[in-house]
Amino acid sequence: MQITDIKESGSNNILLWAISNGANIKEDVPLSSLIHDELFYSVTLSDVNFFELFRLTQVYRDKLRIINEKQAELPLNQQMKIIFPGSMESENEEPGLPLMELAAHSILLFLNMTSQMTSDDDIIHPGAIRLFLPMITRKFDIQIPVSFMDFIESMSPEECQRVFTHEYPKTISEIISSDIHGFKNVVGIGFVKTTNILRYDKQYDKYLKAIKYAPLKSYQEQKLYKLVLLGFFKRDNIARTELRCSLFKTNTENIQGTLKRMSRLTTPLELDVMIQLPIQYMQLLENSFSREVLPMNYQSSMSSILDNGLIYEDFKTSEYNEESEDENEQEKYQEYTNKIEAYRTRITEANETLLKAIPMLLDNQDVDVTSVFSMLPSIYKTNAMITVNMEYMPKFLSHSDSLIVELFQEISDMASSVVDDLRKIKDK
Repeated sequence: MQITDIKESGSNNILLWAISNGANIKEDVPLSSLIHDELFYSVTLSDVNFFELFRLTQVYRDKLRIINEKQAELPLNQQMKIIFPGSMESENEEPGLPLMELAAHSILLFLNMTSQMTSDDDIIHPGAIRLFLPMITRKFDIQIPVSFMDFIESMSPEECQRVFTHEYPKTISEIISSDIHGFKNVVGIGFVKTTNILRYDKQYDKYLKAIKYAPLKSYQEQKLYKLVLLGFFKRDNIARTELRCSLFKTNTENIQGTLKRMSRLTTPLELDVMIQLPIQYMQLLENSFSREVLPMNYQSSMSSILDNGLIYEDFKTSEYNEESEDENEQEKYQEYTNKIEAYRTRITEANETLLKAIPMLLDNQDVDVTSVFSMLPSIYKTNAMITVNMEYMPKFLSHSDSLIVELFQEISDMASSVVDDLRKIKDK
């Protein structure tokens, strides 16, 4: 990751006035807090891989902007040596296999497979190909916001004096050109912390899988996503309370009274829905809507993502008739079936090779954990509970991605069923 640009966002009127009057921007906290309310910085980070992008999106949501996506490729040997230093232990005194070669082999199995997929568009959807690209091979230039207070607190008094001169904002470019700078150091440390893999306490992770994730198993359709309704609620604006119906270990007798009172409320229905999406689509979903519009909770830890495994059944439907008596038709159908089986085998072999390589790489303490899990393709699925306010459903259904729209259409149908049930209860 590199910081390649810093631009002002908002209004700098108060800041320029303060500079012209010789104010000590860093030490005058009341003044800097007023500047903070109107000004922040858009910082461009380059060479961010897709897994890092996913983790950053979980923090910044729709405030993160993707500026550019580069062509997917294996990192250069020099980069691979830095990312995966050292060698595997060997039984004799001779050096073992370099870790960079172990990593490269696992990555190339997926890269080579995606190259083949581009010519097999009769069975593979074009949009599915990127799902199999290892996330470490996909690099982006992105933009994230940094508040004014964070900007000045990251710098030493001397650095602030050099930036906030009468030449400001031209002086911001000196931060980019400096090899060592307080702002660069702080952003770098923050980047590492933010992009690190998500871990939970073992007991919490166990409860999460048993209580929140387990209902996903009931979803039977073969789609790239899964979803299940965990509960629903309405807000009582007069009493300033919520009437909530949880579907976990539901007691039918206790819930009837709640549903009766809920049916009288005119506030929007809100649904808690556990979803499971490929990392590719979860990143897109999180980046499309703010926390206020689409709250998300209970995101998968890395162990849960691995538990979900790599399952792909979204091959194109055959155009040939399996039961046709025409030999030509049967031959074409058999060829189609053989192609799919060949891909299933390649996907399984590539995945097994990668899963064997990961613990070997993690055995070396000098290897970055985030980089290791960045080797996974973004078809690996991750879970999250979204809270869907039906007031925003038209916004959700107008999304540009067809899979996201399909997901919300199914949630909308769930909501319609709940509304019908509430109407029947009200009319009793």
